[in-house]
Amino acid sequence: MDSLRSSTPLRPATAMLERVAVGQTRFLTPGLATDARGIALGRYGVLLFSTFDQAVGWLRTYSQEAALDDLLPELSVLAVKTKLGSHAFVIKLPTLASVVLDRAGRCARLVGGSVFTGTSRHFVRFRDDHASYGYDAVELGEVEDEVDFVLHDQVVTHKYVTTERIDVRGLVFQLSLRRVKPARMGVPAGFNRDASLTEEDLLFAIAPGLGASVARYLARHEVRAEVARARGSRAALFRGSGPRSYVLLRAAKLPARMVRSLLDLPGVTGFAAATKNVFVEVGHEHPISLSSLSSLFPAPSLFLFFGRQNVVDEIAGPVMFSDVRQLVPVPRVEAARYARLESTGSVPFVSGIVPRLVPAASSVARVAATLLAWEDAPKLKKLVYLLPSSLLRGYRVAFCERGILIFFPEGGTGLPLGIPLVEKS
Repeated sequence: MDSLRSSTPLRPATAMLERVAVGQTRFLTPGLATDARGIALGRYGVLLFSTFDQAVGWLRTYSQEAALDDLLPELSVLAVKTKLGSHAFVIKLPTLASVVLDRAGRCARLVGGSVFTGTSRHFVRFRDDHASYGYDAVELGEVEDEVDFVLHDQVVTHKYVTTERIDVRGLVFQLSLRRVKPARMGVPAGFNRDASLTEEDLLFAIAPGLGASVARYLARHEVRAEVARARGSRAALFRGSGPRSYVLLRAAKLPARMVRSLLDLPGVTGFAAATKNVFVEVGHEHPISLSSLSSLFPAPSLFLFFGRQNVVDEIAGPVMFSDVRQLVPVPRVEAARYARLESTGSVPFVSGIVPRLVPAASSVARVAATLLAWEDAPKLKKLVYLLPSSLLRGYRVAFCERGILIFFPEGGTGLPLGIPLVEKS
């Protein structure tokens, strides 16, 4: 009897958990097992928070340390309540390894949450300073069918029913941006601290009516930049007043003074890159690190997070950029009088003529023949010897006062010589 007492872990009479011993392999909690480090671990981790702000705080803290993309396929954010009507929030995530749940648990405790692990409905408190290898339940008890989570804590068991499933992507879009203090020397926050920026860091959304003016400004200062016309779809992303058109501009090595000049211009919004296709308005930041959630923003679409307007806009891709000089207006010049044709048929070059294409009154007829000048006969002779006989079959030649007249067969490709002649109906 004394030996039995000495081998039994001491615990309070009201304890719901017992500490896992080194090398323990049998557990009362369903789905609980030890990993390679000997830590009791289930398939899932459950983070319990009393308020929604704490749940968002965990997403924010964890995203700064590791990528949430690895957890997103099985991660879920749930609103739960007890039979007595007490509300709470649960984040259920896959336990890829005990080190992952260690990091998730540390971030959860930092914002005031609790950490549990299990596989089905029963979850026990995850390991802490008092139990290096984790915990196991002393008894499971009866569980009602409507209960989704049974969380076994030290002295009490919590039973929760799911009331709402919160979409993670919708949560990211609904969170408002936070203002951040400007960086030193007046360079807007969100940009690099040096005086120049790379094209991956810098993007401007410009009102369509200002596109040409900004293009002239950059072209006058010989700034290498690219522009694209795009149309967003604000109505599809929770907030906003419907679609809106932009002129998107990105520049390489744009001086900080130009950045400030553009940002002070009404109708121009500057963005810093969070990922390759996600941009956040300068002077603001998203509560969650968007780079850890890149799978929520599929390419080739672009996502713009506006801080002052508190909206999110999605621009369907791919977005094709062109040189900024394409928006610089072409100066209008008066066309000079046409010079009279010389007898040789050549047209002298006339400066200032702007060519313009107009629709033809009728469809263009087939080229049926060509008129070759007599002085070009040696060229025709060389061409006949070079071309295969199968290609020349069906061609007919007539000699006249003005030159050599060559008739093409139906479906012939013609010859790159002389003046082409078309059929007239």
